Amino acid sequence: MGDTISRRRFIRAGASAGGLLLSADLPNLVRSAWGASPAPTTAPAALDQKIAELAMGEGVSFLGAADMTKAWGTLRALAVKAPPAELAALPRAIALGLRLADELIDPLPRQMPDFTRHFYAGVWPKAKLIARKLGEFLRQQGFKAAYGAAGLEGVPKMAARLAGLGWIGKSCLLVAPEAGPRVAWEVVLTNAPLTPTAGKPDERHCGDCQRCVDVCPAKALTGAPFKETDPLSVRFSSAKCQEYRQSLGNLFTESACALCMMVCPFGRKQNVLWSPETLLPATRPAAAPADAPAGPT
Repeated sequence: MGDTISRRRFIRAGASAGGLLLSADLPNLVRSAWGASPAPTTAPAALDQKIAELAMGEGVSFLGAADMTKAWGTLRALAVKAPPAELAALPRAIALGLRLADELIDPLPRQMPDFTRHFYAGVWPKAKLIARKLGEFLRQQGFKAAYGAAGLEGVPKMAARLAGLGWIGKSCLLVAPEAGPRVAWEVVLTNAPLTPTAGKPDERHCGDCQRCVDVCPAKALTGAPFKETDPLSVRFSSAKCQEYRQSLGNLFTESACALCMMVCPFGRKQNVLWSPETLLPATRPAAAPADAPAGPT
């Protein structure tokens, strides 16, 4: 994909919404990728270009290709539930992301039901649909492909990181320079000879910023930077997050509170202010900045 697909050329203003709700049955999707296949009919360069055209036509905001060869061992070590071993036979990944709506993130935790619907009934299903279309296209070209892997812990974020689309922040979310963590990610795994869009992962740019850690109402984030050798528990306590959500009943329904997404200076408009008073009483941190920073730290 080379310069044809770069993180900055695929930025689209505004949010992506709509789409159909798909049931991601990963084991079946993976097995379906191993049927009899015709010989590949598309040259690598033309294949890269066609994928870019298809993704752009579907309204993708971020797109990149990653070499996953060395990532599977890391993912198996980091994940609570290890990815199926057969996925390691697919050495390439297409990482795609759809921008979330600022007008539903900036007022959080107010309008939480609206944000939940936006993410779970709109943007994420659309990302799944696009991943399915790209996967089916690759299979028609004679390659193996598996999609619907967003439910596998860390796979979409790792693919986006290796594709040069961002880094994993202290929030444990993928932080894109242009949109911060305000992106819904999906991934297509394949054996197609795609050209990686980055020679090495993007470096961390969180610095000393602790906004996501400070605002977390469950105190589930430790503030530890991402390291490939560390399990998720070093950076995030899923038990604390779950206990907090359960303590508030059905306020967050199936979603998390997304406050770490809201306060991240990357992707946040400079003229949007927030203060502890904008948060629910149970979510107020001990100390927080009076307004959003002028730029990323």
